This record gives sequence, structure tokens and C-alpha cells, in this order.
Amino acid sequence: MASLRNTVLALAVAVAQAAKAGDSQKPIIQKHGSSGNPLNEDMAKFVQEALDLWHVPGMAVGVIDGDNIYTEGYGYATLPDVRATADTLWYGASTTKAQVAALLSHLIHSGNHSKLDNGWATPLSSIIRDDFVLQDEWATAHVTLDDAVSHRSGLGRHDLAMHRVRDGRPVSPGDSVRNLRNLAMTAEPRVRWSYCNFMYITLGHVLQTVTGVWLGEALQIHLWEPLGMTSTFFDTDDALNAPNHFAGGYAWNDKAGNYTTVPYMVVADASAAGAVISNVKDYAKWVKCLLDKSAPFSKETHADIRKPRMLISSDTDENRMDVMTYGLGWMRNNIHGQTVFQHSGGMHAYGAEVFWLPEINYGIVAFGNTASSSNSAELDVVYRLIEDKLNIPAKQRIDIRAKSMKVRDGLLTQETATKELFPDRPAKPLPGSFSIGQLAGHYKDEGWGDVTFTEAEDPEDATKTVLVGPRDDAAFRHTFTLRHITGDYWLVEAAMLGNSPYTTVYYKATFVPGVDGGPAAMELDTGKEGDGIIVFTKFG
Repeated sequence: MASLRNTVLALAVAVAQAAKAGDSQKPIIQKHGSSGNPLNEDMAKFVQEALDLWHVPGMAVGVIDGDNIYTEGYGYATLPDVRATADTLWYGASTTKAQVAALLSHLIHSGNHSKLDNGWATPLSSIIRDDFVLQDEWATAHVTLDDAVSHRSGLGRHDLAMHRVRDGRPVSPGDSVRNLRNLAMTAEPRVRWSYCNFMYITLGHVLQTVTGVWLGEALQIHLWEPLGMTSTFFDTDDALNAPNHFAGGYAWNDKAGNYTTVPYMVVADASAAGAVISNVKDYAKWVKCLLDKSAPFSKETHADIRKPRMLISSDTDENRMDVMTYGLGWMRNNIHGQTVFQHSGGMHAYGAEVFWLPEINYGIVAFGNTASSSNSAELDVVYRLIEDKLNIPAKQRIDIRAKSMKVRDGLLTQETATKELFPDRPAKPLPGSFSIGQLAGHYKDEGWGDVTFTEAEDPEDATKTVLVGPRDDAAFRHTFTLRHITGDYWLVEAAMLGNSPYTTVYYKATFVPGVDGGPAAMELDTGKEGDGIIVFTKFG
């Protein structure tokens, strides 16, 4: 979704831009901050203030400072009265990717799997040939493990094409990979960085093919068990049945002034793209392993993890050159002259942030229970902790909150989306070629799946009628609501459970006629989302 897909990413880019601004101050750091517990009473007040500002029920934070680990919970894991603690479980979302990429590197360097003998240059099709087919023949044959792990395959994001159920049965990672042939490429491979969950799902399928075991089990064997990560899971039911409490998910309703509960999300289909569920205690062990370059990984794997692989963005001027790159599930940049590896995670009602600074042996993990807004609250805390550690003077600190607010204030609404997507619309809408009754019915795109539209009263204006199409089988469950703009053009609102502005995206749609003069298809223009035009053919 725009917010789920792009808001968390926009926050990450804002982090990089803020870091550049901070670096331009060129602070002279004489020594690092105290090695005492940073999660003190002052920090507790700061965290609560961030939770209140961003409307997030709860958060857990972990700090790794050399050999010391500090963890704490704040606010509520589940409303109205279950407090968040360091043991509380949360969705790790896209922070999963770094663990999966590290596992792949570990298996490559082990030398125990002949299918990985060519290392990162191994074409995906050489391992899962029957399943891995892209719409470009050259890309099918040549996209490698390195391309997939670095988000440079050329495939669009297509997050709304991710499904948990199709044709009445659960979707496996292999099913998702086989659906790639139905999804448009948006660039040639290795031309530009384009974040793609489907490619990490593909890597998960590769790992299961190579090891012969479920990816959750492989992670357990090679990573979680050696590190003592006993509260980390790869299945929602396993987490719900665990001794530790699994935080509930929420969306803030600004009009009502309260929270909407959002159901737990099945993660089997997300797999390597975002299925890990864990707590800050376990994640602190993972980050400490990265900082220490310790077992269970070899020096070669740790070198892989820190290696830049794809340029995300660069900014040059007369005084400096700043570059943000992507590696094995990590963005790499600088904060106040310190190298930082970081990755965000965003789910339907959860957010995660993981940062580690190898030069000062310092790391932070944070989890929260709203979509995207919890990332903003976490970034407030992360930057406060980092800058406290570095003894950055107040005037030289990065205003990360202002960056996050700029992203938040840029979220589209129905009104602003209409203006942006239909700038040339007439003052008086033109009639369409079809009645709304003709447009109702069942539509399907092979890649994105099915949707059935019915007529309904517009919840925003009782005098108008809209088309409503729930897509409950999608991984990120959402509903299409179509509002007529002019002629055969419609505004599409795709809202996830909870109807948070952070998880709502707007598209432009056009209905096209068939040979019989009736509506034959809906063309969904994904615009800035970059997935091209998705053609939903009408079947009834």
C-alpha cells in the first residue's frame, strides 16, 4: 500500500537525508556517551511522549552497547490493560530479510550445497527453473541471487498481488514464485534499485529447495538456536501459542479519537519477505552477533553482510558526497560521520526499526503496534539514543521528527488524490459509458487476482453510490472503493483493515468497452507505485 509500501521506505530515505544534514554540521566527537543504561526514567518519559504524539499504544526497545544489552517495554501491548514488556512479541516484518540473506550467505560459504557453488552469481532459474519465470526471457535466465537480495531484479513491487489464499487454498512461497510470470517488469535487471518483496519470497523458496526444509526450520537451526533466540517464530499460530504475549495491532481513528483493533495477520505467504515474529531480547542477540562478527557466521558471511551491493541514492555537492546503498537486507549510510546499517519493517498494524553502528559497537531495536506511525515513534527514540551515545550537541542534532511529519503530512486523502490523479477533470463530471449497475460484477487479473464489485452507498456522501470490492484473500487484506470522477474514469481507494491513512493508497481506474459495447475490463493505473497498468478482465 502507499503507506505500507512507500511510507516506511520514505521514512528510511528521510533518515538518510536527515543523516546527510547532520553530517554537514561536521561535529567533533571527543568521546562517546556513558555506558550506563540509557533506558532510564528520562528516556521512559521521552518514549511515552513519542507514543502519545504518534498515537501508538506500545513499544519495546533494545539497546546493544558493547557487551551490555538493555531492554524495556513502554505503553500497552494490548489495549486496554496489557503492558508492553521486553518479552512481548511483535511482527518483525521486513527486518526478516536480513536474517534470510545472512542464512543464504552462510549456506553459500559452507560449501555444502552444490546448487550454490556459483555463489551470489547463481541464476535463480538454475535452482527453481520450473517455478521462476519472469515476463522477460533474458531476465528469467540471468537474474541472480545477488540481484534478488539487492532489489535490482527489475520486477515491480506488486504488493497487492501477494495473496494468503487463492482459489480456496493457502498460498505457499512456491505459488507466489510461480505467479511472477503474471507480473510486469518495471526496468531492466541491474539498472535501478526497486524494493521487491516478491524477490525475497523467491529467495525463501530457493532456500527451502536447497535445504529441503521449511525456511522457519532452517532459520531455527542455523541462526536462532545458536544465538539462543528462543522467542522467535516464523508462524503466527506458533507465536500466539507461545508463553510470551503477542502484541495486538491497532489503527488510530482520528475522527473518533480512539483506536481500531486490527486482526493478526497470517505470515506463511510472506515467508522470507517478512514472516519473523520476535521480541527485543532476541533481536538484541541477533544485532550483537552482527556487531561482534561472531558465530554462527563465518568471517566471509559477516563480510557479505557489510558489503554494499546496490546504490539506492546519492547526493553530491562541493563539500561532501553522501551515498545510501543496500546489501543483505540492510541499508547503509552515515549518521554524524558514523557508518550505520538499518532496516525498517512495516506490516498491516505494526512497525519495526533495527539500527547498528559497527564503529562504536552500538545497536538499537524497536517494535511498535501501529502501521508506519509506530516507525515514526521508533525513529524518534532511535535517533535520541544514537545522538546521546555520540554526545551530539543539541544544536547539531537531526530533527528526525520533522522529517517523519513531512512524510505523514504528504499522505494522500480522497480530496488530494483526486486533485493529483485527475488534474484536468471538468468542473461538472461527464457521464460514463456504463451505468454503475453494468460495472458491478467479477473481475480478474492473473497476477493480482480477483475482485467482485457491488453497489453501495458512499460512506463519505450518502447522496452518491460507489463500487465496493473486498479483497480478503490478499496477504494485506484490503478493499477497493471506486468513486466516479468523470466519463469512464474512477478514483480507486484501496484501504487496509483499520482504514488508517498510513495504509491507504489511491489509484486511477478506467473502464473499457468490449465488442458487445458493455464493460470488458478495468484498467488500474498504479502510477507512482510503479507496477504499471493492471488489467482486470470482467467475467460476470
